[in-house]
Amino acid sequence: MARLIEKHKQDMIALREEFEAMIKSRDEQAQKEIVAERQKMQAEIQKWQNAVIELKKGLDSVKAQAEQDRRTTEAEKEKRRAKFLAQIAVERQRWEKTARETAEKKQFNEKTLQEQFGAKIKDANTRTERLQNQLERDRELLRKTQTASLAEPQKRREVQVRASLSYATDWAKVEITTYGTAFIKDPSVGSEVYRNVTITPTSLMISRPFSEAFRSGRVSFIIVNQGNPIDITTTHGRDRYRLGDRGGCATVEFSNNQYVNSKGQDRDNRMVFSNCVMRA
Repeated sequence: MARLIEKHKQDMIALREEFEAMIKSRDEQAQKEIVAERQKMQAEIQKWQNAVIELKKGLDSVKAQAEQDRRTTEAEKEKRRAKFLAQIAVERQRWEKTARETAEKKQFNEKTLQEQFGAKIKDANTRTERLQNQLERDRELLRKTQTASLAEPQKRREVQVRASLSYATDWAKVEITTYGTAFIKDPSVGSEVYRNVTITPTSLMISRPFSEAFRSGRVSFIIVNQGNPIDITTTHGRDRYRLGDRGGCATVEFSNNQYVNSKGQDRDNRMVFSNCVMRA
């Protein structure tokens, strides 16, 4: 019985030791599992922390990019605004320049027109005054001629001398200044010869003064007086090429004499020929 009890006691001790060993083994396994779970959880936590860090980095990058885009957009807007303002300034300067040039051109044109108009009025007045003076001289000369003819009807025989005016210019004129002398048309030539010709008892003019239409030719006419020497005056315009009026010329020919006026220093190039012989 004592052996049985002793054996049972030993079995109980062995069983207790086995149970303690099993408990210890289970605790170690559990401890290992806990450690493994803890390590796993720590790894997951670290992973999530890394993910959070990356997410934060990405968020910061997005914020930085957004800020940079905002600054870039503002800078681009400012740049476009500055460019637009510069274009407006350039257009304004161009407009002001155009307006200024237009005003200056208008003033210049008005001044030029006034000067030209004044010159034409002055020239017209001068020509009118000259024509009036010529008309008065013609009337006076005609009156004296008629008076002399009535006073001395049998004193001297009337002489008619054929003459001509040759010209190479834009206008030409011959005038008689001798008492008792007159110009008449040559009846031996056709009327077309006197086209653009104005003839009076004391003058013969081809075209009109300062007409600036170059022409050349020859016009016949008759000089009438009592055979006395006469004084004539010739005037003419410019030459064909306007080279200092060097080429303009007017020549009166009668009684086998030529009276050449190729003067080119004045606007009307006036020349006087005195005591010109009259021979029929």
